[in-house]
Amino acid sequence: MYPMNRKFDRQIRDLLQKSNIEVPENFHKRIENTLNMIKERKGDNKVPKNNNSKKITLGALLKVASLLIVAILTVGIIDPAIGKNIPIINSVFEYLSNKGIEKAEYQKYAVGIGASQISKGVEVTLNEAAFDGSRLVVGYIIKDNHLPKKIEKDKIFVDSSAETTINNENLSAGSNTVSGILTNDNTFIASAKYELVRGYLDKIPSSIDVKINIREITFYEGTNRHTIKGNWNFNFTIPASKTKVDLKILEPKIVINDKLGEIKFNKIILSPFSTSIEIEAPQDPVVGWYEYTDEYQYMQPSLWTVTDDKGNILKWEAEYNLFDINGKVKKDKAYPRLIKFSPVSPDIAYINIKSSKFEVKLPVK
Repeated sequence: MYPMNRKFDRQIRDLLQKSNIEVPENFHKRIENTLNMIKERKGDNKVPKNNNSKKITLGALLKVASLLIVAILTVGIIDPAIGKNIPIINSVFEYLSNKGIEKAEYQKYAVGIGASQISKGVEVTLNEAAFDGSRLVVGYIIKDNHLPKKIEKDKIFVDSSAETTINNENLSAGSNTVSGILTNDNTFIASAKYELVRGYLDKIPSSIDVKINIREITFYEGTNRHTIKGNWNFNFTIPASKTKVDLKILEPKIVINDKLGEIKFNKIILSPFSTSIEIEAPQDPVVGWYEYTDEYQYMQPSLWTVTDDKGNILKWEAEYNLFDINGKVKKDKAYPRLIKFSPVSPDIAYINIKSSKFEVKLPVK
């Protein structure tokens, strides 16, 4: 190493420190290679004795270094060999909220996790999680060089049979649809919703231990299905500071008489992430199991118009049969069913449900 390198190294170091970036090892090697090429063009490995030549060379090198630093700030975001996070995501919930894909409410209750698992060449990072007593929402960053190029929103499924528990209680009530966005050719930013099999926790513990074991990830590109099998296992804790949620449970016990039988509206669960309505309704005499022929389509909750007392529409999000704590379906004359809609404002007086055959107001005060 020749004498001017000491001064040059100090100035390079100062430039890097001012840039406030993490410089990968291969970037250091690029600088070293640049220096070697400049020396080779001089014809030897010595510094010219002429002071003016030395100053010109040093100035030129600093310009080269400055350009390289600018390059790493830009190229590092899009080149997997340089940038570690593509793109740089501090909060999946915030990112998706800004894109209009997910609710802003998740950010308030989010706890950072930052755990990554790689299986079959697919890296899954559990970025953060949030729980409101009724639903667990998890932010994922999924990287795979063979991802479909045009994944549509809600066209990815994270193994519905995955073992998902909260304090050893089964959590997942059905297929875990993931909402997200494909940011480039190999990175999918997404959030997954996991519903409690019995609807909600009667008493939310001070802290929550969560286990998610994913065995399969499926992407849909149009009608084409891409399934990746592997093992992505996560264990984390949601601390007490993030489990203090306002969970409101009401029992209106309103009954509507229909030609199929009684429709019972048993419970309303208001939580920060959703509005849940527990009903009991008779089945279609032909198809059964909450599938309805054209004659009884008005019984499908996804076709109801649901609003609050201010006229705001509550969007249908999910529905499933209720299970007991052992994971068994609660059977009676009718199957209890939980329908999930978007959350409501805490100051509303009632929720209005309207189908083509009936209309009902459910008080929430």
